[in-house]
Order: sequence, then C-alpha cells, then structure tokens
Amino acid sequence: YYENQVKSIVAKYTYINKDKEKDIFIASSFMNADECSVRFNGYITLSREF
Repeated sequence: YYENQVKSIVAKYTYINKDKEKDIFIASSFMNADECSVRFNGYITLSREF
C-alpha cells in the first residue's frame, strides 16, 4: 500500500440511536492501484453520547 498511486481515504461517520444520541468518528484507510482491498488504519472518536 505504499507504492502504485497510493490514496488515503478519510471518512467521517455519524451514528444516531433511537434516542437521537450521536457517536461521531473519523476513519482512515489506504488503497493503491494494484490492490482490490483497502487497508484500515484506525479511527479517532470525535464525540460519543451513547
């Protein structure tokens, strides 16, 4: 994942439960031109209400 047009993918996820409480986090991944899978790097929690 460090060669062949490496791209970093960062996504923000917001989960809302039935009580309208939110959990928000950002996840990071890598992908390149030769792999069909994506390597997951981890996540950072921004807000946790439940």
